[in-house]
Amino acid sequence: MKDINENDFGKIDLNLLIVLVIMVDERSVTNTAKRLHLGQPAMSAALKRLREMFDDPLFIRTSEGMLPTSRAEKLVALFRPALQNFHRAIFDFPVFNPAADNYNFRIGMSDWVEHWLMADLLEIVSAEAPGITITVLASDPYKDLQMIKDDKADVIISVGKDLTQEAGRENLVQFGFKTVWDRKQIDIKKPLSIDDFIKYDHLLVSYRGANQSLIDSQLALSERQRTVKYVTPNFASQPLILSRLPVFTTVPEGLVDVWCKLHHFDFDEVPVETSKYHLSLLWNNRREKEPAIEWILRKLKALIVDKTKSIHADE
Repeated sequence: MKDINENDFGKIDLNLLIVLVIMVDERSVTNTAKRLHLGQPAMSAALKRLREMFDDPLFIRTSEGMLPTSRAEKLVALFRPALQNFHRAIFDFPVFNPAADNYNFRIGMSDWVEHWLMADLLEIVSAEAPGITITVLASDPYKDLQMIKDDKADVIISVGKDLTQEAGRENLVQFGFKTVWDRKQIDIKKPLSIDDFIKYDHLLVSYRGANQSLIDSQLALSERQRTVKYVTPNFASQPLILSRLPVFTTVPEGLVDVWCKLHHFDFDEVPVETSKYHLSLLWNNRREKEPAIEWILRKLKALIVDKTKSIHADE
């Protein structure tokens, strides 16, 4: 096959190819002009340019109308499917039908977000989109942007703050932290005091293995310190540890309601100052207008906002 020479296309007017196809269908200059909303002079000029382009008369006037030459018929046999594909590419917009389509969404999130959100999301998806599957990818604020840039995830539910041109980000809700414990292991009165807070050991989630956090910095300001007994990058193991040992853990408040209902834990405000953070949706800007991506972004946004309202209503 001959290589494509891009410069050759500078000689071609796509409108002329359309004129050729319609003329083969109509076999009439007048009818072709009407279909294309062209005047007689413009139609005559188009035919002249076509004949010059292909060095062929293309149409012969007969008693049966303007009959195409064999060259014209062969050209149209080639051009018609190409023009149809071209038309579809421009005017047939992609759609996503959640009730009928099959799609596997890759959603990045930390394990606490998965614990907090995914049972509700799966319930919604199962009812509205039976052909949809969800693959959760382990993520953390340090990995989110790279995962999106590398197209390893369709969407990420992120607590990070970094921005990049490749990624879109929408901050949805703001969360704080709560301290949680098992009342069978730690019998204290609320509100939780700093003295009680530092009296017992602590569990700490750290994505990079650090054994201190902002809480420790705040305690140091009043010359106090706590003992961090266990550091992990995940929240999943903590309920079992809390139920067996007299320890505290300080977690995103989205987890508190779920844990307390499941395990009958107690919780209170952290007795030192802690920062708040935004829970946001992160996506690749190249794919923002894909109908499936738009659909899952809408579902995630509505669910996160709704669940956060219920959390704040209980405060």
